[in-house]
Amino acid sequence: MIAQVIVDVAARQTDRVFEYHVPSDIEKEIQVGSRVVVPFGPRKVQGFVIGLSETSNFKGKMKDLLVVVDEMPPLTPELVKLSADLAQNIYSYRIKILQAMLPWVMRAGYRKLLLPASPKAKEMPFFQGDPIDLNKITDSTQIKKIRSLLKNDDAKNEYVVDNKAKKKKENQYALALAPEEYTKIYNTLRQNAVKQKQLLMDIIEHTDAYPKTQKELEAGLGLTAAVLNSAVKKGWLKKKAVEVYRDPLAGFKDDEKPAPIKLNDEQQHALDEIAKAIDEKKAETFLLEGITGSGKTEVYLHAISKALAQGRTALMLVPEISLTPQMVRQVKARFGQEVAVLHSALSEGEKYDEWRR
Repeated sequence: MIAQVIVDVAARQTDRVFEYHVPSDIEKEIQVGSRVVVPFGPRKVQGFVIGLSETSNFKGKMKDLLVVVDEMPPLTPELVKLSADLAQNIYSYRIKILQAMLPWVMRAGYRKLLLPASPKAKEMPFFQGDPIDLNKITDSTQIKKIRSLLKNDDAKNEYVVDNKAKKKKENQYALALAPEEYTKIYNTLRQNAVKQKQLLMDIIEHTDAYPKTQKELEAGLGLTAAVLNSAVKKGWLKKKAVEVYRDPLAGFKDDEKPAPIKLNDEQQHALDEIAKAIDEKKAETFLLEGITGSGKTEVYLHAISKALAQGRTALMLVPEISLTPQMVRQVKARFGQEVAVLHSALSEGEKYDEWRR
């Protein structure tokens, strides 16, 4: 299999497709829209797969693609095609367009490391410990020494691609024993083992509530990490790290869904026109004119409902960030957990998690 890749090198000479051979062990992982790491000259860079084929017109020896970064491609084939169309019509490198489609934390970071290249260099104290990050070297004496090592072929530069996107993890504790065992353990504890007895009593009384997160146990019972780690060591609990979404809507209560609102004649007429375009999958523009409070938003929400019912998606834009909270309440009350919010006031982690939803 051959992958067509746009590499993360924004320059006129590299603003084109490069082809790489896909090793058989990662063929099932790679898709159009995948982020990958590929060799590019003396270094490794990140890139985006924009096409896959079984053959190539390239006659030389093709380099192997190294790594598929994500389990699921961050870009859809439609976005990849859109990037090609935009590159033809605006003054921008295609890699910049592809990167603009991702949250900032998913853009590649690069480190330039100094590694020993000769047996003699591997024994030097200079190379003992963590790899040397050349971007952090500022001492003139060290810089002079590094130049000498490179000149004598005792050292080499290596470029490492860092993935900035990090999933938030939280410790979760599950029961490791049968429920009846905890009563036996409770009866054997000393009277001064207050926190341990408190934990065991919670397990006995609320068995069905487990597994619980560390945050729940600390807030609800006032337990410390030391008490929980001790419970794990004793074999009472099992600990594992689970992903936790950073939810910018956490402050908005999940109120009961409001009763359906019956549209008036003018609203219904507007919705019928929009619904017709949705049903026919036509890209049309509609302008709703009305004073504040005339019910324009309700038409939008009905139209969104129509699109979601067909398994499609909807994007609702708010004119300014100050209006976001009141709009979120209205939309979330209607659509619940289907709502994702993106705006400039979110943290990079929140943007990443909302984008993945």
